[in-house]
Amino acid sequence: MGLKINVNKTEILIQRKNPEPHLTFYINGDEIKHVTNFKCLGSIVSEKHSIDKEICNRINQASAAFGKLCSRVFFNDNLRLDTKIAVYTAVLSTLLNSAETWTAYRKHIKQLEAFHINILQKILKLSWKDKIPDTEIFQRAGTTTIETMLAKRQLRWMGHIIRMSDDTQPREILYGQLPQ
Repeated sequence: MGLKINVNKTEILIQRKNPEPHLTFYINGDEIKHVTNFKCLGSIVSEKHSIDKEICNRINQASAAFGKLCSRVFFNDNLRLDTKIAVYTAVLSTLLNSAETWTAYRKHIKQLEAFHINILQKILKLSWKDKIPDTEIFQRAGTTTIETMLAKRQLRWMGHIIRMSDDTQPREILYGQLPQ
């Protein structure tokens, strides 16, 4: 078909339920590198079907975005709180990018919530010593929990799938049945 595969740039990731002996693949005698995870369209895909590294990656990216804006936005006394929260909402899009497809467990939600609360405390100039409950922090910031945001995103995505035509792959997967 005229395609040329660059062996140096090509990687193989195998996802299996049961770990089996390492498989080796070759193209024109050159071995293809086997990896345990890689980044695809900005998301980390893992050999072990886990989103642990994806969550850590998202937190790191959002933290970096927050850090770049700290002095100009979040710690700027000339800006109103609602402006700071609006900018932080944009940072949240980095944190929750592709979250519609996650199967997030309690430990993942706790990690994301801890980051969320930490950032909101910094924006609101609060310390853990102030002993202000999370619910009041959310109320002051005019925002919700990460768990609520995840649920809204997943429900919105589900609505899109339900409205798709019957022959689309996402809808077939959603309504598909296992043969056994």
